[in-house]
Amino acid sequence: MKTTWMATALVAMLALAACSGGKDDTSTLPKVFKYAGATQCENDGTSVEQMQTELTDAGIAVACAQRAGDGYVYPACCGCASGLINVYQIDPQDIPAAQALDFEPVSTLPDYQDTACH
Repeated sequence: MKTTWMATALVAMLALAACSGGKDDTSTLPKVFKYAGATQCENDGTSVEQMQTELTDAGIAVACAQRAGDGYVYPACCGCASGLINVYQIDPQDIPAAQALDFEPVSTLPDYQDTACH
């Protein structure tokens, strides 16, 4: 019984260690964004996948991509700006290259509410 408990504990510790980060952990990578160009009441703007090709075509590896809001409040108005942004996690060394493509660090958005990238 004691051996079974120890084996179970060891498996649990290994599983937790595998999820705790390490070399493949992307949670510490910086995020850059660009406005999606989406407007309220419309199904428009550039998708996360389409915009990601701008980065990958420039040789910038994307660890994670997501759609988010910029944190600002917009008046409800069909055809007006929505504040939707496409956010990408990239290596810190690639930030200047991304900025050359008009992406900016999310840290430039004072009201941006960061969420985990999946």
